[in-house]
Amino acid sequence: MKRIKTLLLALSLNLPVSALEGGYDYKELLKEGGTFFKDSDNQYIQYAKVLGRAHWQAAHVAGEGDSENYVQMRRSRIGVETQFLDHFLFQGNINLDTGGINNVKQGWYSQMHDVFLTTDLKGLANISYFDALSLTVGRIKINTSEEVRTSSKKILTVERSAMTDILRPENTTGFNVIAEKDGVISEIGFYANSKVDEFDLWTRGGNGSFVYGSISGEVFDGRLTLDMTYSTKDMNDVPNGASKTQWGGSLYFEQSYGKTDVAYSLYLGDNGDLDNTDRSGLFYGAG
Repeated sequence: MKRIKTLLLALSLNLPVSALEGGYDYKELLKEGGTFFKDSDNQYIQYAKVLGRAHWQAAHVAGEGDSENYVQMRRSRIGVETQFLDHFLFQGNINLDTGGINNVKQGWYSQMHDVFLTTDLKGLANISYFDALSLTVGRIKINTSEEVRTSSKKILTVERSAMTDILRPENTTGFNVIAEKDGVISEIGFYANSKVDEFDLWTRGGNGSFVYGSISGEVFDGRLTLDMTYSTKDMNDVPNGASKTQWGGSLYFEQSYGKTDVAYSLYLGDNGDLDNTDRSGLFYGAG
C-alpha cells in the first residue's frame, strides 16, 4: 500500500463587500456582514445584503513515486440576498472564473452557483398548524448530510470529506418544501438530475430527476437527522448527472455533554456501475 503524506494550507476569506446605511464605515461593514439596507417596518424591502466568498489553498502531497505541489483558488463567488414583501427571500450567487489548479488568475463570471426564491407559506397563507412552512424554487444546494448542511466557512478543515462528496449532488434546478412542527423539521424536494451551468427545467439530456427527503427531531436528549436521495432513472443511463448515486443517505446524531458536543454519522448508498471502477456499487462509512 502506498503511503501518502499531505500538507494542506488554506485561507478562507468571508468578507462583506457592501456599503452600509450612513456611509462607508468599514468597521460597521464587517460587523453587519454585508447588509447595506435594513428596515423591518418597510413594507417593500426588509433587508438587502451583498454576499462574498474567497478561498485560496496550497498543498504538498508526497507518496511512493508520486508527489505534487499545487496552489488553487478553491472558491470564489459573489452574490446578493434580499427579503421583500415580508414573506419572500431571494438569493443568488455566481462563481467567478478561478483558473484551476496552479492557475489562480481571477476572472469574471464562470457559472451560476445558486439562485432561488423562498416563500414563507405559513405567513403568506396564514397557516397556523405548522410552526414554519416554506417553499423554495430555483437552483439549490441539496443538504445530503450534516457536513453539507454546515457552511464551509464553519468547517475547520475547510474541505468536506470524500464520503460527503459522493453523497452530495451538484447544485441543480428544482423545488423543495420545508415544514416544522413541534421541533420536527421535514423537507421534501424534487430536482433535475442534470449537471449544467445554468437552470435546467428537465428538458435537456434526458437524465431524469431525483427526489430528496430529510427529517430531523429530538431523540434521547440529542438531535437525530436522516437525509436521503433517490434517482428516478437508472444511473447507468445517466453518465453526467447532478446526483452521483442511485440512492444514498446519511444518519446524523448530535448530543451535548455539558460544554462538549459529540456527533456521530453513518453513510450508505449505491452509485451504480459506471465505468466499472472500484468506487462503483454499494458504499458505506461512519464518522
